[in-house]
Amino acid sequence: MGNILTFDVGTTSIKTCLYDEEFRVLAKHSSEYNLITESGGIVEMNPQAYWQGVCAGTHAILKIHPLAKNSISVITITTQGETLIPVDSAGEALCNAIVWLDGRSSQEALHLGKVFSPDKYYPITGLGQVDEAAPISKILNLKNNRPDIYKNTYKFLLLEDYLIFRLTGEFVSEKSLMSSTGYFNIISDQMYTSILDYAGIPLTKFPEVLDCGKLVGKITSHAAFEMGISADAVVVTGAMDQLTGAVGSGNICSGIVTEITGTALVMGATTTSPDFSHPARPTIYRHTEAGMYLIVPFCMTAGVILKWFKDEFCQLESLEYGDHVYESLDSLAQRAPPGSEGLVLFPYFSGMLTPVNDMTTRGIFYGVSLNTKKEHFVRAIFESVAFMLRENIGILEQMNIPVQQIRSLGGGSKSPVWSQIKADVLNKEIVTMHDAECTSLGAAYLGALGSGLYSSLAQISSMNKIDKTYRPDNHFAQTYDEQYRVYQKLYQCHLDLSRQL
Repeated sequence: MGNILTFDVGTTSIKTCLYDEEFRVLAKHSSEYNLITESGGIVEMNPQAYWQGVCAGTHAILKIHPLAKNSISVITITTQGETLIPVDSAGEALCNAIVWLDGRSSQEALHLGKVFSPDKYYPITGLGQVDEAAPISKILNLKNNRPDIYKNTYKFLLLEDYLIFRLTGEFVSEKSLMSSTGYFNIISDQMYTSILDYAGIPLTKFPEVLDCGKLVGKITSHAAFEMGISADAVVVTGAMDQLTGAVGSGNICSGIVTEITGTALVMGATTTSPDFSHPARPTIYRHTEAGMYLIVPFCMTAGVILKWFKDEFCQLESLEYGDHVYESLDSLAQRAPPGSEGLVLFPYFSGMLTPVNDMTTRGIFYGVSLNTKKEHFVRAIFESVAFMLRENIGILEQMNIPVQQIRSLGGGSKSPVWSQIKADVLNKEIVTMHDAECTSLGAAYLGALGSGLYSSLAQISSMNKIDKTYRPDNHFAQTYDEQYRVYQKLYQCHLDLSRQL
């Protein structure tokens, strides 16, 4: 077997990694792109930009490791969930990708939610309620408001599906990604036909659904030419980014909890017995293997807040430090004391899913004074994400999920300052992994599984070792307990203001 090429296609960036058979990183590349946002809740992306990102990432890898041109034998993709791309029978996109953050289908979600109440919907889909992020709502919105696109759609593809088609010409999806749609039954491992029948959406408009880590086929000669690699490479189904992050960090059994601080904050706890009774109704996904599930408390805005602050208020730092701008923000955060001298951020800029499902929430900075400086804002952003993490770890413990170790993944795990803040706020150890790109690594594991290099994930799951351990500093416990109580009260402030306005 040759090398494994992975693509982690996130909301605002794409990471490309090249691995050898023993999962050593031979080369990696990352680039950002900008979403198309307009009033009315529109959040889109030109689908071609995703494919261009795949090709550009491959070319960057080949510059670093030229021998990969003929040595890449397996390609696996992991992506964000819920992003929808309607395509015609030739696989051509009929409109921009409707990104998971898009909010246009709120009326359709409300309509479906009246028929498929949480008590009915949650134990089947693992999703707390029908909302505008779910592709079932997005498709119904297209049917109601853009009937020309709906009528001409041959297949409704998710982002991984679309890129697999661009690679192989095959219309396929996989089960972990499908469990984000609202039209997949995670218990029976089949399509949720009741909700599709009610919405009048035929099964024929969806691709074949495979298991994670299954061989799809060879890449086409055209795709190979555009990417600059051999046409002998095969494509294996991956999994949604939360799932590959869990797999890459060894989170395939009870006791280990992962947290990914990327665009969003995503936690994950593996179980074979999902509990659908908790009132917070955290998302429960079908894991990469049948009979396994990942409980996923999810907060929509985390690292994206730091990116927003960097883009809008740190232009000087961006010019001075370039690619190292986030390290400069670490240094800024260190200038402010724990608790940010009373500055607290309510970080739900685009709605809240847990512990309360309320998509009307917006961010609040509380405690700004004339002494508040830029470093206080940066540290308050770091601390607010740690508070979200603390709140949702509490939900897992209430669901009798053991929290023996918290493994920190994603871009946020590269920040020692942020990791220490998390340990202090939670009063628990936080560990990072030797290979911090666990999402890409998990995709590589699935690629190796699907191509026959390994027979089970259990053979691979312990290969990524712990790198650093951050232990809580008890000196800051009282400060953070007080700040956390303020943080919790800010949701009520949001409710009171919303009622008045």
